[in-house]
Amino acid sequence: MKRTFLCICVIIIAAVFLSSCASTTVTGYWRDEEYSGSPKKALVVLVTAKPTVMRLFEDDFSQQLKLRGIDAVAAYTLMPSEEKPDKDTIAAAADKINADSLFITRLVDRKSYEVYYPGSVYVAAPGYYTPGWGDYYTRGYTYYSTSPGYAYQQEILYVETQLWDVKSNKLIWSVITETQPRGSLESEVQGYVRVIMKNLAKNRIGANP
Repeated sequence: MKRTFLCICVIIIAAVFLSSCASTTVTGYWRDEEYSGSPKKALVVLVTAKPTVMRLFEDDFSQQLKLRGIDAVAAYTLMPSEEKPDKDTIAAAADKINADSLFITRLVDRKSYEVYYPGSVYVAAPGYYTPGWGDYYTRGYTYYSTSPGYAYQQEILYVETQLWDVKSNKLIWSVITETQPRGSLESEVQGYVRVIMKNLAKNRIGANP
């Protein structure tokens, strides 16, 4: 009985921990119901002025698409990193690899709010008790340890990823997400990409991994 109760507790704690670590959630998505095909060759584009973020994201996104049976190429590998790519540059990159699809991700909004954690007080009192006012007097020598409260700005990022058909220039699928960064850059990128891949699977785009 005790062992069963312990297992249940472990499962609950693990579920709470995993949910607290999840920083990206889908807030809305759309799919063209008339689209019945699947991307074969895709160019992955992240619209950002931060080269490190671009490389991490496009590499991981491309790798996960390949696991879904979609041959994908990171756009940064085809375009000069020192230049801001325009529409024509991206179109030329897609044409170079004969891409039939474009995955484009961009930041659409950013907000922040203040989070406050109150301070705490630790009390180290004598370990004995005596009746009357003497005990009250003795506890006047109780040791108190305090830690100050602190505040920080929590950022919220609203990101959109879209899938476009190159030939028809038609939007196939779009998803909006909300991300509250809590960990390293690598973990945030990987967490976001995994959420997007789940939505792709939900919308029956690409083969099941």
